[in-house]
Amino acid sequence: MTATGIRTGAFQSSISSLVELAFEETLAVGCAAYQFSACTGQREQFFARGAAIPVETLKEPHPFTRVYDIQNGAVAFSFKDREQADLAQAKLDVAVEIIASVWEASERISHSIDLVDRLVELEASLLDSKIADRARGILREQRQGPPADAIAAMKQHVEGVLRASSTRGVLEGVLSDLEDQLEERRLVTEAKQILQSTHGMPEGQAHSLLRVTSRKTRKKLKQVAQEVIDSKRKNARSA
Repeated sequence: MTATGIRTGAFQSSISSLVELAFEETLAVGCAAYQFSACTGQREQFFARGAAIPVETLKEPHPFTRVYDIQNGAVAFSFKDREQADLAQAKLDVAVEIIASVWEASERISHSIDLVDRLVELEASLLDSKIADRARGILREQRQGPPADAIAAMKQHVEGVLRASSTRGVLEGVLSDLEDQLEERRLVTEAKQILQSTHGMPEGQAHSLLRVTSRKTRKKLKQVAQEVIDSKRKNARSA
């Protein structure tokens, strides 16, 4: 069985969680996720639950095991018998499709990194060209007429060129925005876990409560989540 995908990279946490979810949903007795290691030239396991699934199984699957190749990675699920494996097949196919889409996202992220590197490289070449061209221009002017205050002229030009660097500003803005989103996600996740454990709420209900509270109080979701966390810590100290 083959699904499209590339590298896990920073998505190992997502893929591990999705594999575990499929493991629970299909009543598998074991599951594992592997990715190719450039160091060893082999696929190495980075996540597992339940009964062990040896890496050798990827080449010669057991009748009760379902193995999905995902480009340079793989996921595998083992079941107590063939009947259980067959019953789980449809759900596994959907789950692996989701996992493969996350795996593919890693390649898009890698491509984005390449684009940013290229963007920075091109801007550096442009700035270099602007400064060098102006310096050569001033040199030609000096050779053709009375000497000018070249150093002062170049100082003003260089300051203007470097100040006008738009790429850095855009990247810093994107970086700041992503950092804020990650921090909000961290706080919301922690707050949801508190609501789930304290009030027995399902994950979706806990998330909805945070959002509804955010709208009603006109507070940012991050602030509402922080208040839930602070309240939990305060109660823990006073207990």
